[in-house]
Amino acid sequence: MDQRREALENALLRAARSGGLTRDAARSVAADVCRLDSGGGEMAVKEMLGRLGARDQERVRRIVAALRRLDGGQYGTCERCGAAIDAARLDLMPETTTCRSCAD
Repeated sequence: MDQRREALENALLRAARSGGLTRDAARSVAADVCRLDSGGGEMAVKEMLGRLGARDQERVRRIVAALRRLDGGQYGTCERCGAAIDAARLDLMPETTTCRSCAD
């Protein structure tokens, strides 16, 4: 799961950078977001979302939700049918919530 967390954190960093944040600012905000159990995580999410366009905002929300699922032990399980999401699908879209069958 450490590899999955790293993929999600990298996706979050890319989303922050696409919002116009400098590399250092993006890393700082992404690090805060990844500490979701602290109050700073929620503030960092709001700060990041305020700087992003609608498409990137939605991606950040999906990534944050995936990090929460990872922390809660539900990551990699399809939210529709309960089946395991294929590793290749998670590699391509680490924030996905559905298996390939349910996504179609």
